[in-house]
Amino acid sequence: MLQYEVVQQRHHLLGVGITTALFYSRFQKALIGKMTTLSGIRTSITIPVHEEVFNFFGKNEPIKKDFQNQLTMAHANVFFGMSTSPRKIVLEMAVNKESLAALRIGPTWECNAKREAQAFLTKYTVAELAIKVDMWKRVKNDCLSLVSVEADLSFKETSSKIVIVALKDVVRKLSDKSRTLLENATKDLAVDRNINDESMVSDYVEMIRLKSVQEMEFVESCMNVSEIPEVKNMAITILASRAQNCPYLRVTGKKLTYSNAGEAKVLKKHEDNVNARCKEWHCKVYQSPGQISPGLKSGRTRRFVHRISRGITLTIVEGDLHDYTVDALICPMSKSLSFDNPTAQQLLNVGGCQIEEVCRKLKKGEESSVVFLSKPGNLHTKSLIYTILPRRNQYQASHHLKSAIYHSLHKAEDGNGTSVAVPVLGIGTFGFSIEESCIAIREAILQFSSDHQNYPKNLKTVFVVNPDFKTVKEIDTLIAQLQSAERTQSARMPENQVCSRKMTSVAYHKTG
Repeated sequence: MLQYEVVQQRHHLLGVGITTALFYSRFQKALIGKMTTLSGIRTSITIPVHEEVFNFFGKNEPIKKDFQNQLTMAHANVFFGMSTSPRKIVLEMAVNKESLAALRIGPTWECNAKREAQAFLTKYTVAELAIKVDMWKRVKNDCLSLVSVEADLSFKETSSKIVIVALKDVVRKLSDKSRTLLENATKDLAVDRNINDESMVSDYVEMIRLKSVQEMEFVESCMNVSEIPEVKNMAITILASRAQNCPYLRVTGKKLTYSNAGEAKVLKKHEDNVNARCKEWHCKVYQSPGQISPGLKSGRTRRFVHRISRGITLTIVEGDLHDYTVDALICPMSKSLSFDNPTAQQLLNVGGCQIEEVCRKLKKGEESSVVFLSKPGNLHTKSLIYTILPRRNQYQASHHLKSAIYHSLHKAEDGNGTSVAVPVLGIGTFGFSIEESCIAIREAILQFSSDHQNYPKNLKTVFVVNPDFKTVKEIDTLIAQLQSAERTQSARMPENQVCSRKMTSVAYHKTG
């Protein structure tokens, strides 16, 4: 511009008038004549854009930067007109309007800028899914977990729609996942409605044996359990009694029977959701009078149930693993494939020599897998799963412990098992603490569940079985604390932040 101003002015030297001109070395000649102007050529244009795409770009700095970089090639600056309605993107010529560069690109600038802008904008799209407010409340957390730097998902209450904005391929994937979440939520709602249908009500009585008469007298005179608010709210009566010098508590509650074929079919189809609802109501469900639910063959057991994911519950039970009736039992083993820990020894004693056959065969060859199947022998299970556990002093021991449990769950799933029972894996001779075992078991379940989008086809219940009630209660407390800590952490995260759980990388490869 300074050179142009020099040319425009008149100059005198020693009384002689001097005319100046711009000299271009490239052409080896001077530029003479009048300066051409940009009159009639647009140097600012607006680009219409979908409001949701506009908002997504406006709060996403990396994408805004990519957009500007692409428009730089067309000599355009990008401005987001936040005050305009409808929202528009403004492009302005990025060179000096008085410069020769402006004269050179002026005639084609508008066309080139529009082309580059549209090329970038058409990569993004918007999808809308109709959904009612009450249904959104059910899927809100799961849907918001899909939000990332590359994609946005929100709920528009005024129009009752889920809005997804991202690259076209990403929108397609998130739409499919959102539809799956809606379908599952619809099933949950159907269960709730069927559970609330009319049913036959009758009394249910359970006798809880006490250790001594003194214990019964203490409960009767000091505890007054029937007046505890939680007990009163559940319409339960608890009376201390004695029959043939055997003290016990007589617990009377209500039993609801769903006898219609349609009701039974719905309850069976959504068994895991029904179990979750029953847990909230502090009761149990039995699908049919003849069904034997997973557990001990006989006797009273104390158990604590935790819903680890939408599709899987973790139940901590007082009892002996070798007496448990489930689809799959998991037996911990050392690398030597010897029954050199208490759990393996007990299972061998009950299961018989049949369960030892696979170990003898594998000792003769080279077994690289940490998980393998065995005949169940005399055990009350469809399949017995051996899993090789690490020692606590090994490198990355906690990671390998979780990996072994994780692969065991997949092995049970592959065998069409709906329930699996495990000991407190890793404690005792392997050197892990109860807390480390709880963390590994819970994280393995979470990752396994995540592999199946939180709804495994077969496996629904994982039982942790231990004969010592003190240990059972400790495990229950630890799992409750881990669950509570995660809920607290999730509640503190902004809705538009990714609510994903980062796992240590463990890949599952199905083997024959």
